[in-house]
Amino acid sequence: MYPARWSRTSPPFRDELEAESMSGIALEDCCAIEISDGQYRILSATGEETAYSYTHRDGSVECSTLPEGEFDDLSALL
Repeated sequence: MYPARWSRTSPPFRDELEAESMSGIALEDCCAIEISDGQYRILSATGEETAYSYTHRDGSVECSTLPEGEFDDLSALL
């Protein structure tokens, strides 16, 4: 859950993560993350949707895409 003060009028997700010194995951519409037994995988309705991992390091937030498909170790996201 995200803080109640976040809304459609707030700065973009990445800016909020940077301001709060947090990391996070963002999913495009029609994209999901499945978590099971310490593993995760990204699911996409058409194969064109993307999941993003935002990692807070040294005062800034780095963004990378998460590949769709096979299960991977959940600890890699934490």
